[in-house]
This record gives sequence, C-alpha cells and structure tokens, in this order.
Amino acid sequence: MDEEKLHKYLENNNLSQSELRKLRDEIAADPDLKETLKLIDTFEEVSSENHFDIEILSGYVLYIKNENPYDKNINSLTPRIEEHLNSCSKCRKLVNSLKTEFEDVNNFLKENITKEKISGENEGNKKSNGKRSFFRYAFSAAASIILIITSLFVVSKISRPEYVKLTSSFNETEVSITRGRNSEYFIRAVNQLEKKNYSEAISLLQKDIDNSKNSFTIFYSYYILGIANVQSAYNDYLGLFENYDSDGLKNAEYNFSQSAKLNESGMFDNVKANSFYFLGQVNLLQEDYEEAEKYLKLSIEEGSEYTDEANKLLNTIN
Repeated sequence: MDEEKLHKYLENNNLSQSELRKLRDEIAADPDLKETLKLIDTFEEVSSENHFDIEILSGYVLYIKNENPYDKNINSLTPRIEEHLNSCSKCRKLVNSLKTEFEDVNNFLKENITKEKISGENEGNKKSNGKRSFFRYAFSAAASIILIITSLFVVSKISRPEYVKLTSSFNETEVSITRGRNSEYFIRAVNQLEKKNYSEAISLLQKDIDNSKNSFTIFYSYYILGIANVQSAYNDYLGLFENYDSDGLKNAEYNFSQSAKLNESGMFDNVKANSFYFLGQVNLLQEDYEEAEKYLKLSIEEGSEYTDEANKLLNTIN
C-alpha cells in the first residue's frame, strides 16, 4: 500500500479500531511508511477521547498559519483536529495559546532578522529558514528548550552585523590600567569594574573626575569611564541577540573624547591611541560609519595596541 492511498484511507471518518490496528501493522512492516505511524497513533487517541499532544497541535497551528508544519501529515489530521476542538475546551485553549506564541515569536524574529542589510532574496530565505527552524521546536515539550535556544542562536548569528560580533570584545577589555593614576576613587572604581559592578564603578569614576578636574592624569578616569559606559550599556537576550543602550554609548563617546583631548602631554600616547580605537568602536555601534572610519584609521596611525582589531572593523565598513 503506497502512502497516497494510505492517506486517502485514513481520511475516511468511519475507521474502526480493528482497521486502525491493521493499518498500524502494515506501516510497521514498511520502513518507508514509518512517518505515518504517528498519524495512526493520533487517530487512535482521538477515537478513545484523549487529547492531542502539544506537538500535533503546534503542527496544526503552523499549518493554518501557512507555515510548513512539523508533521507533514498534519493536513490529513486537520479535519479530525478541528472536529475535536469543537468539543474540547482544553485543546481549544491550548491552540489559542499556541497561536499567540506563534505571533510573538514571529514578530521577535522578524524584528531581529531584518536588521541586517542583505539582498532581498537572501533576506527572504534566511527569514523563512529562521522561522521554520524556530517554530519547529518552539511548541514542543520541555525537552525541546535546548533546540529552541540553538535555533535562536543560529538566527542571532545570521542577523547580527559583523561589527557587533567584533565589538563584543568590549566585554573582555582589560581595565586594570592603574599606572599614572592612583587616586582612591580611581582604584576603587577599577576594582568594582573588574567585579562587573558597572553602576558602582561609573559612580566612583565620576566622583574622581569631579574631585580632580585639574589632575595631570585625569584622562585615565575618562578613559576607564568610557569603557565602563560601554560595558554597562551592553545587554543580550539569553546570550543570543546583542545590543547596546544608546545613552550608554553616547556617554562613552563623550568620555573617550575627553580622554583623548586631555591627554596632551605626549607621555601617554598609547592610551590616547586606544581612546581613538574605542571611539571608532562606539561610533560603529551607533552606525555612524564615517566617524567610525575616521577614528579607527587614526588609532592605527597613532600606533594603538588594537591595530589588528581596528583593521578588522574597517573591513566591515568598506
């Protein structure tokens, strides 16, 4: 018996339990029809007045939403599912919940995938693949949670611009720069920053600046404050979609600019060059590509220790 005939037979509303068992035996003996075995099991459940499992109902939701269903046989099950929903408030409530989740996930993926500037055809393909990959697991049982995260991680890698991946190095930046600056507030701030207590570090650095405006090495405080601003502004969603708070980036831009402006003695040119590099990163994160390119090139000219990273970032712009 081929699969097409089997589907046609299954769509008959007058199947008896003995007929279902017979079909099950035939399918079990045919390796090419194993996919349909689950379909038969579901029919048996419905005939015994049981509920559909969440995977079947999620496939049904995808089917009526014009997405590719997880189970390719959902179209055969649809009449029975809808008949069951008419008399089962529990399954009807679950389907409504799945529809809501579908829309939430659909909107979430649509927002993030469309951020990357890609060709129309490729964008459509990536968006479609991302949605199918995500929805395939999104409505499954608890064991599928890992697969949901994996799917989102893939979408994140597709949708995240290359410069954001590179600027993630901000979160690994070494901040123990204490030479030439040993004020109490500064040392305490660096200690807090190493512990990732960003708010406290920012507060202490601001106090250091307010109390030492005319200090010869105050540019160090502005420099570390800029790094703290970026680290504080960074956030992600379950480690997947990275972004930066715009106010934090603006504060960082100001503080790196102040650091470079006040570092005029010629004794700490390496810190000044690094300030230009971080200014390039911050402008890139704000999508000000012209300013980003200017500062990244300047950091290379001034001999920043981040020259290799600056060249990589420039390649993402050009």
